[in-house]
Amino acid sequence: MLEYAQRIQALAQSGLAFSTDYYDRERYEDLQTIAFEMMASATTGSIAEIQAFYAEEGYATPKIDVRGMVTDDNNRLLLVKDRGSQQWSLPGGYADIGLSASENIVKEVVEETGLVVSVNRLLAVYDTNKSNPANLPVQYYKFVFSCQVLSGCLQPSFETTELAYFSLADLPELSERRNTRQQLEECLKLKASQIILD
Repeated sequence: MLEYAQRIQALAQSGLAFSTDYYDRERYEDLQTIAFEMMASATTGSIAEIQAFYAEEGYATPKIDVRGMVTDDNNRLLLVKDRGSQQWSLPGGYADIGLSASENIVKEVVEETGLVVSVNRLLAVYDTNKSNPANLPVQYYKFVFSCQVLSGCLQPSFETTELAYFSLADLPELSERRNTRQQLEECLKLKASQIILD
């Protein structure tokens, strides 16, 4: 039901972006309200909270999320504990306009961990509708990059309360919206392969 509501909302948002007919606009607004009500009834979010996710105007497209995979000499993953949810994930977040995807992850990693990194390659792209059901009702394309530490030292930020390296056998409570265990396992295997993007 959430995916249907998501699609209805996207069609309504795009319709509002391009329609000039008063009655068509009214119909799209009604469809958008119905979609928000469907999403609220199927999640713990209120209608107002869900509307806030969809505050943008224009043609509806998925959001972009970037994540950086940093490992230590023992192939353990660097995870950050989110100040809000108190759950762990790879460092990262929304991609900012004006920066490339790889520039965004360099910015996110230094902001959340204190480490300056370079991007080695793109490991994976996930559609959260398929891989992160906790993300619904919002759809993201999640880009996971392999990163190499250049300098800096680990330090929490205004977004993170703790930082630590973990093995797959000893993962803390993950933020399933941000990264699932399966994604971490897949990306670690990909990171170990020899394919390098120029």
